[in-house]
Amino acid sequence: MGIQVSRRRKSRSDLGCATADSEKKARTRVKLKLLSVIALAGACCMPSYATTDFSGTSIPVPSGLVQGDTFQLVFLTNETFTAGSTSISTYNSDVTTSAGASGSLVAGLGITWSALVSTASVNVLSNIVNTSPSMTGFAGIYDFAGNLIADGTETAPNGLYSGSLQNVLYYVAQGSPLTTYAWTGTDAAGATENALGTGSPEYGQTNLTSGSWTSLGQYTNSAAGTHMYAISNLLVLGPSDQIEIAPEPATVWMTLFGLAACYFAVKRKRRIAPPTAPNGATPELR
Repeated sequence: MGIQVSRRRKSRSDLGCATADSEKKARTRVKLKLLSVIALAGACCMPSYATTDFSGTSIPVPSGLVQGDTFQLVFLTNETFTAGSTSISTYNSDVTTSAGASGSLVAGLGITWSALVSTASVNVLSNIVNTSPSMTGFAGIYDFAGNLIADGTETAPNGLYSGSLQNVLYYVAQGSPLTTYAWTGTDAAGATENALGTGSPEYGQTNLTSGSWTSLGQYTNSAAGTHMYAISNLLVLGPSDQIEIAPEPATVWMTLFGLAACYFAVKRKRRIAPPTAPNGATPELR
């Protein structure tokens, strides 16, 4: 009987060890799978290369910009558009059309463009990708001649809506300067003023660095054709001076956070689940 009891206890002990070992191996497999998914997601969020170089006959590389720096581009539309629509998407579509027009230095690059305008329902700062010199690696906002226009889109000193620009914003997509007027619907501090879609929208003058670049006055005819300013999404200077499309920071972090949350949820579930014997019974824990 003593021998039989001894064998029975050993069998239960072995079962517990085997179960624990099986649980450990399962957790390891889950870790490896989830880490692989996270790594794949990170790779998918890497910048995508544009199709042409950011140098030579296109846009000069801004002074001081080095590989890995992020930045934004701005330009003035060469075409004119009316300002009667109340929809911000109309104006984003207008500047995108201008960026892809014949002779444009950025045609076909896949860059997302947003109009520097405000409507009654959407302020300019809600329509664009907002940037700041406090962002790691962000170099600034540049025109198509390589001139620094602003340190970021913010209202802080040297920002796009600080009340003044560092250089005039009057280069069109084809790379030449144009002194004219531009619809904005926005004051010098980035607040909506005489929005586009109203009878008398706000406009600015392109050869000025003062706040009048965006807020010179009201024009009484929104059906008249006038130019607009456009700004890109976040870009990266890649190898061989290529433009790369940077991922949206919020998208990257939300993806990785979601995967990490999934990993810890599975880990916790496995940790609190009781071990089971092969026949489905719960073994005795010693």
